[in-house]
Amino acid sequence: STNAALIRCSAALDRVVVAVGEAATASALESLGVNMVHDATNESPLDAFTACQANLSTSVAVFQPDDASKASFMAAYAVMARAATIEFSAAKVDEYEAVVGRFDDTKLNAAYGWFGDGVDEFHYVGTLAAHGAYAHASDWGMNMQVLANLPERAVALSSSAVATVAPPPPGP
Repeated sequence: STNAALIRCSAALDRVVVAVGEAATASALESLGVNMVHDATNESPLDAFTACQANLSTSVAVFQPDDASKASFMAAYAVMARAATIEFSAAKVDEYEAVVGRFDDTKLNAAYGWFGDGVDEFHYVGTLAAHGAYAHASDWGMNMQVLANLPERAVALSSSAVATVAPPPPGP
């Protein structure tokens, strides 16, 4: 499973690991002397989460489909943030409840991504809010791992720094 592999990478701590999606790539890496640490091909995200939760964040999670359709957007951020990557859909209630149930509700938590089939926005946001998390609709977010590491800079606003925009010309 894509999400199980991402969870395993997120929980790797000081080990450098690579998630591989094709047998040919795995064989090529093995021929170069790169050893397989874990085969998550048939592992469910919930099993990976249960096995690795001690090494995962208690304040950040990424919600995306487990079919790899959106993995290119949030995968790197999930690994950088040590976030569990789980599908938030009606078919995966046990998975997302395990993850949000582990949030530290004494702090502000972040849920990146979006919900899936059989869940509406009200249920998604309400479930997260009940666990002290805000929903950040970032399922199409790119380069979040880079943006999260930009240095903070104080920005002083003055009247000269505010741009004014002219209204558009009248239409035909």
